[in-house]
Amino acid sequence: MKKKLEIKFLFVNFLTFFRLISASIIALFLYFFNKTNIFYLFYSSFAVFILASISDFFDGFLARKWKIVSEFGQIFDPITDKILTTTTFFFLAYLLLVPWFFVLIFILRDIIVDGLRIFLAKKSVIIAANFWGKLKTVLQIMAISIIFLGYSISVQIYQSYYYLFNLGIIFSAFISLISGLFYIRAIAKLVKGKISN
Repeated sequence: MKKKLEIKFLFVNFLTFFRLISASIIALFLYFFNKTNIFYLFYSSFAVFILASISDFFDGFLARKWKIVSEFGQIFDPITDKILTTTTFFFLAYLLLVPWFFVLIFILRDIIVDGLRIFLAKKSVIIAANFWGKLKTVLQIMAISIIFLGYSISVQIYQSYYYLFNLGIIFSAFISLISGLFYIRAIAKLVKGKISN
């Protein structure tokens, strides 16, 4: 029984680390796509991104189903999500498919929020992902998928309707800022409560 639980725990954590591996593969493929213009690299990046995004759903689902939700998962699951989406955004911006301004918003928001979460984790205070943070991740995945899909179908159409294809990015950046404010407010309340005690 204990052995089976350990295997389940390792599998769930593998799914979390799979997103880190996927982010590296996507970065590599998109970098060489920019150098070679071999579209198979772009399509492969899209496929890897979809698989990694699906793994995000399954590791949370399985952890709850098998009742192996851990502090490790609560901290690293959202971090690996952000590494996946931010890395992909960065290289899509590198290819000039996404405005750099919105990528900077995502990066700065995540640095501030995750910095505070890691600091509080050291104080034995765990801040789990909230609804807005999860919504932000879902919207980012959808926005990235639309960009991948649009550019894969037609480069000319994508370039003609650049901002239309990036509407998902603009909306997810707005939600990203809102979710960041909710995290900061929750953290401020915890810090205030600890100081009062």
